[in-house]
Amino acid sequence: MRNYLMMIAISCGLVGCATNAAQNDPAQGGFGNAISGVLGGQYDERLEQREAEAEAASRRNAELAARSGALKAERDQLSLEINQARKRIAGQNTRIGNLERQMRASATATEADRKTLAALSSRAAALRDRAEKMDAYSETVSAGGVRDELAELESETSRLSSEFDLLASGIR
Repeated sequence: MRNYLMMIAISCGLVGCATNAAQNDPAQGGFGNAISGVLGGQYDERLEQREAEAEAASRRNAELAARSGALKAERDQLSLEINQARKRIAGQNTRIGNLERQMRASATATEADRKTLAALSSRAAALRDRAEKMDAYSETVSAGGVRDELAELESETSRLSSEFDLLASGIR
């Protein structure tokens, strides 16, 4: 019994030596710190703190994963829109080739018509180059910037198409 009381007295004395959770860091070691940490509840506090930090990091990771998924979906949509623009421009290039053949075969095509077609062909080539560069552009610019560039590209494509139609209607 005496030994038992002696052990309790020594334990209580050792518990009193360590006064805060920082001193009861398990990494610091020491029997007194270990006893004090367990009996004083500092280990439990540290454990709860670490669990809260881990839970916050887990929530942050989930948020980042969701954002990454949304950005990937937006990028996929932009790639689809870029490919559609490329197809429309390729269609215009086909129309240019057809119109050039018509012009060569036409007796009514004037030199002004040929110059107009050459200018339209040059603009179409510039549009094709811009469309081809859209993938690289989309890597460095925000989705809004890519959408603005696509809208401008579509607008120019529509204007060019109208001018082709007007020129083609006069050449038979």
